[in-house]
Amino acid sequence: MEFPKKIMKRTELLKLGVPKQVLENASSNTKIAWRMSPDKPKSPYIFDTDKLKEFMEKDQKNCELIIKRRCVC
Repeated sequence: MEFPKKIMKRTELLKLGVPKQVLENASSNTKIAWRMSPDKPKSPYIFDTDKLKEFMEKDQKNCELIIKRRCVC
């Protein structure tokens, strides 16, 4: 997936079709996502799209491995 900007808000990524669960998982990693104003608790998250892309690729591979392991009985 290609992103139009290097840094994007969560709402912009949701409009592009990035799953909400992926963004929630990535937001716990401070290298991928951080608050626009860290001192304000309701500040929106912004994401580094290059690192988010890497995270999504790794997450996809992990999901595929889990599915394969569950099917092998």
